[in-house]
Amino acid sequence: MHRILSRGAIARILAATLFASAGSASAASLVAFDARGNDLDTFGTGPTLLAVTVGFRNGAAVDLTLEVEADDVGGWIAFDAILSNVGVGPFSALDVRMDRGSFALVGDVTAQLGGLGAITGSTLSQRIGFDPAEPFGVDLGNPFSQAGPQSWLVGFDGLVAGDRVTLSLQAVPVPEPSTTVLTLAGFGVLGAALRARRRAGR
Repeated sequence: MHRILSRGAIARILAATLFASAGSASAASLVAFDARGNDLDTFGTGPTLLAVTVGFRNGAAVDLTLEVEADDVGGWIAFDAILSNVGVGPFSALDVRMDRGSFALVGDVTAQLGGLGAITGSTLSQRIGFDPAEPFGVDLGNPFSQAGPQSWLVGFDGLVAGDRVTLSLQAVPVPEPSTTVLTLAGFGVLGAALRARRRAGR
């Protein structure tokens, strides 16, 4: 089965190819992080690679802040991650966002057991869907340095030395049945109130 790439996907692949051929991997520094109650280890982070493991215990985002150095301007670093469920519940989706710069390449995504669904977004934000939901974990990029998988590339276009870029990772758990029931009940009450208001206004 052949997969048709969008113009945006083709543009990202071409941009990453140009970056790679120019040898522009850089050396941004990881200067801060906020795990917000989740587990975090920067296991393989170095001069040209941001590599982390995250154990999601809740639905809060994990933020990683990089500082752009002079050699980074117009370049990129590779990004790989091992993301596991340690209490948040099965992932219905995973959000990967940047507040500045861009994803020069959206690399590989490997679900452990769930089905990989649509990957949608922009140069600053990607949502990875799972169908069925992923109960155990997901690998982004090439965290085990195997032949084949492509790392994600975090680009620093439009930035200058000293700028900071925050990369956020957030698991989106499957809503619990009770939450879904309460949400539907809330919509029902809201609908009834709107109908009553319309009748009263006549």
